[in-house]
Amino acid sequence: MLQVEQFTLRHHSSSVKALAVYQKNSSVSKCSELYTADEQGNICEWDLPKRKLVRSWSICESTASRICIIGIGVLNDGAENVLLYVHSKDHCLRFYDITSFQSQKQTKNLTKPELLWEMPVNTLNFSNVVVIPCETKENSKGSYQVWCCNTEDTEGIDVYEINPRIKTLKRIVKNNKFGDNVKRGIVMCICATKD
Repeated sequence: MLQVEQFTLRHHSSSVKALAVYQKNSSVSKCSELYTADEQGNICEWDLPKRKLVRSWSICESTASRICIIGIGVLNDGAENVLLYVHSKDHCLRFYDITSFQSQKQTKNLTKPELLWEMPVNTLNFSNVVVIPCETKENSKGSYQVWCCNTEDTEGIDVYEINPRIKTLKRIVKNNKFGDNVKRGIVMCICATKD
């Protein structure tokens, strides 16, 4: 189990809405990095052992427009590729390549990570998305499943198979509802596991 000591990290000027912990080495019992995202569209990368801000950037191109982030996660495809996904209220799921970001830490030239891909998703109901690695005979490493609320019917979910690096998208489940002829209401939270 990951262990985190209690301490305070200060940098965001607005409310933090999402966070993701990244553990570089699975044999280490302590978390090594934390990504936090706020309601103004800012993301911070933290070095937890040093309790220090490594860098921060905004998903917004302009300071005039701000986009609230509602979800964030770190994906490692097992091939030394590390992606950060960001789900925001502008109905967009963004994938950033933070692999090269990791190697830049030894230098002072710390840049915003490369935006690999954006895909539209439903955020009208404050619903979340779940992104999990999926490796089958048909797809290669770097493929993921995105589970999200259906864009037309808020009582169902869609599942997509994507690869942000080569920009492929295939819907594998459309508007799946849980139960026949049962009115369940709006899907608010989705949970999925790799198993």
